Amino acid sequence: MNNRPGFSLIISVTIIGTVLMLVAISATRVLLQQLSTSVGLDDHIAAKYLAEGCAEQALLRLSEDAQYAGNETIIIDGLSCTIRPKELSGSNTVFTTEVEVNARLYRLRVELSSTNPITILSWERVASF
Repeated sequence: MNNRPGFSLIISVTIIGTVLMLVAISATRVLLQQLSTSVGLDDHIAAKYLAEGCAEQALLRLSEDAQYAGNETIIIDGLSCTIRPKELSGSNTVFTTEVEVNARLYRLRVELSSTNPITILSWERVASF
């Protein structure tokens, strides 16, 4: 009879320990998922800023040389950005940039209605060219 209360205590501690362990495992999974999302967001932001910097570089080079045609890769802070060849869309000039940061692609399309002075008609992210 004296063993019964000790046995109940051991079973109770085991059940409570198991429940607490399951809660801890679930919390760890949620935290790891949020961390992964946060890292992905950082990559997205880095890719966005790099693509925008690349587009600005293309516009700067165009302002210095009216014959600038793009078609180059620029390295900024150890990451590469591609300025694709200049295109014409009707009477408008189009520059596109493409960046990949840790498998996160960011593509930017900049359309100019005038190159002298430079007049930006649109500046938008695109899924593909």
